[in-house]
Amino acid sequence: MVSKSKRKKIKRTVTHKECRQCGKMVALTDYHKHKLKTDGRADSCKKCRHERHIKNYKRKRPKNESVIVSTRSSDKQLRRLFDYVNQRINDSKAYEKFTLEFTLEEFRAKFEEDLDYLRIYNKWVDSDYDTAYSPSIDRIDGSIKKYTLENIQILTRTKNSRKVNERKGNYLGVRNKKTTSGKYRASVRHLKYRYYLGGYKIREHAAIAVNKLWDLLEADRDLVIYNKVPKRFYKNFSPNKALIRIEKKLKQKEKDNRLNLLGKLRKIWEIIVS
Repeated sequence: MVSKSKRKKIKRTVTHKECRQCGKMVALTDYHKHKLKTDGRADSCKKCRHERHIKNYKRKRPKNESVIVSTRSSDKQLRRLFDYVNQRINDSKAYEKFTLEFTLEEFRAKFEEDLDYLRIYNKWVDSDYDTAYSPSIDRIDGSIKKYTLENIQILTRTKNSRKVNERKGNYLGVRNKKTTSGKYRASVRHLKYRYYLGGYKIREHAAIAVNKLWDLLEADRDLVIYNKVPKRFYKNFSPNKALIRIEKKLKQKEKDNRLNLLGKLRKIWEIIVS
């Protein structure tokens, strides 16, 4: 018996084979490679496989591509939100006066297909379940101590916590008391970084500085709340050294990122040309 190593390899002269899908004789070069097949090629030709993939894509694609979300997981999160608020009202003494005037089914019916909730939920999932983006229930009118369907909305956890200052009549990121130098300090924490904006003699100017910072950072609207400052204070506002320094740093960082990107593109181009 001849061993496998000494056997002569027979050269195959087959250049065409029949496609299982369309039934035509197609050249082997028009088939995708397949290691498990005897001839090393797939059963259907490239053209047929391509058409099949397009049909499957159109069949599975959702009608609204902007909101692609798992209905099961988003529904679970709605259940968690409802249970959390319900338990908080029943167990906490601070929430004795609060009442929940809707059922789980009514809560689901309102937010199950709500685009704002699905957008927030998608961002939360994309951020690898960062607590800053996690959905939370908020009362639109904080003076009403009832959780009614008309008075609730779903916001990110960060934005919801920042609304507390707005309800109290305070400006976000601005200290209520003056420092020893007689100025209002402004500082904001955003995505694990704290930005110090220095002091301003007028409280409203410090609030405007916070708004300017949000614009410079191009912050996500689901995470920030802009201070509502009367327009008359914008006329006399002038940025201090701290805000100017932050602006320069951010611009320099943007330039560095562009240069790094150009450098990478040049290297790729050199590799392609060579």
